[in-house]
Formats: sequence, C-alpha cells, structure tokens
Amino acid sequence: LKYEDKVERMASVEELNSKFGKSGNVSFAAGPSEVSPVALISNKSGSVAILLHGAHVLSWKSANGKERLFLSKTALYQKDKAVRGGIPICWPQFGPGALVQHGFARTSLFSVESAHVDSEHDSVSITLVLHHSDATLKLWNHKFKLSLTTELRGDGSFVQTLTAQNLDESSSNDSKFQFTTALHTYFSVPDVTRTTISPLGGTQYMDKVTAAPATQTEDSLSFQGEVDRVYYTPVSISDITTDGHRLFSVERNGFEDLVTWNIGEQKQKGIADLSSWKDYVCAEVGQIKNPVILAAGEKWSASQTLRAHL
Repeated sequence: LKYEDKVERMASVEELNSKFGKSGNVSFAAGPSEVSPVALISNKSGSVAILLHGAHVLSWKSANGKERLFLSKTALYQKDKAVRGGIPICWPQFGPGALVQHGFARTSLFSVESAHVDSEHDSVSITLVLHHSDATLKLWNHKFKLSLTTELRGDGSFVQTLTAQNLDESSSNDSKFQFTTALHTYFSVPDVTRTTISPLGGTQYMDKVTAAPATQTEDSLSFQGEVDRVYYTPVSISDITTDGHRLFSVERNGFEDLVTWNIGEQKQKGIADLSSWKDYVCAEVGQIKNPVILAAGEKWSASQTLRAHL
C-alpha cells in the first residue's frame, strides 16, 4: 500500500500532543526513521508504545520496566513493510490469498481517534483507526472502518480490542465482505526451546509446516525446531511457561483461534530483519478458520487480554 496514494495527511507530533496528549498518561514522539509518530500510554502498571504505522505495538513494559515483547534488533522501519516483532495487526487477510501476506493494515497509516484516562480505575487507553481510501479500494474493493483500542488497566493487564465495520451503504449481496485476522503478538521469552504453551490437549489444529490437520495429544506445546500451527477454538486462556514458571497468560474474547509460531533456527538465518529465533514465541489470537462476514452497516469486535506473571 503506497503512502502517496493516501488521502489523509500524517499529523505532526506537535498536533497530536496538542489534541490528544494527557499529562503523565498519553503523549506522542517521533517514530523510528520518521515512518510515523509513536503513541505512548502509561500508568502505574506500566507503559505501551504504539507506532501509528500499522497501529503496531512496539513495546509493553511492566511497572518495573521489564520489556514483555520481543522486537527484532534488525527490524526495518519502512512505510511499505511491517516491523518485525511487537504486535502487528493481520487484516483483512491472515494467510496466503488474493492480498499480500497478512493483509494491508499492518503497512497502513492509522490515525488517532481518541484517548482516555480513567483515574478512578487507573486505566489509560487510545483508539487508532484506519478507513478505506482510494489506495485500499484498489486492493480490496470494500468500504470499511478498522479500529484498535489499546488499554492499560490498573491491575496490570493489557487489553487490545479490534473492531471492523462495513461502511457500504448498499443492501445488495455485493456489499458484504469477509475477512480473516489476527493480533500477531511476539512475546519475549528467555529461551523458546524451554518454553511451552498450554492447555492445548485435544485441540484440533492445522500444521502449516507439514500442511496437514492434526489433533494435539500433549497438553503443552513445546518448541523444538520450526512451529507454525493454527489451533481451532482452544480454551479461552492460554499460558506461556518457561522452565515451569508461568510468564504470560493470553485471554481471547471473540477470537476463535490461536496461532503458535516460531521460525526455528534454520529458517531464521535467511531472514535479515529477524535478529533471533530463541528470544520469542508467538501466541496470536485470531479469526482464521471461520472468516468474519459483515453485511452493510454491520460491525464485529474481538479482544485479547494479556497478563505478565513474573
């Protein structure tokens, strides 16, 4: 998606701070390589940094300053490329298909719709939005609004809510559209080979490495070599554990599927913008097996709640 095709002008850091900044909780700064500004939200429980390019979370830190997300040291910050690591948005296509891999949202410029501080509950949130444009209509001929609300709560949980709306005004069948989606979270772990995701026992999945469906027999998934699986409707809360210690929990609400991924040592060597394979594991909430179908005016929403435990 070429930025020169976009209608909206990118707001300056000064404009964003003037309109949406909230002292001590919401601010904006220049982004890496000037690809777009970065939104910074914080409260007593931690902080989150979000690149407006792709509404891409770059950092999630706990109150003690510990970074919870993996961000590649060799990540590229380019207007036509997604950043490697953090939390990219895959939309309106998750896997291979008519559109570019993982869709165009992650390489599109989002704008700020609102920012809120709830002092009573010590929560802070920001909503970023992407609308259809001449550029997106060339790629995907549908009128839409896509929004991502990112919230830090006082209890330390980190919540992201993705909402898609069909803005077509026609009532014909042609006005319907469907999409698949995921929040592609890269969690920072000490060593992926000592890390597991559970509970997954008895869950059906598609193994994208072998291109074959299967059913998980063990309760926990371990990572020895490349792993790339889409689990269909596992239990709603998944735990990420290293050396027997629970590091994270991932709670899905409205997303049916869970993607587990690590590129493995061999393939990582061929990816210049991925600096490591051992330091991350991806547990991605998604809607993949059953695409979302929206008629004109309809809206869909789903969320993930992330918690760090150590």
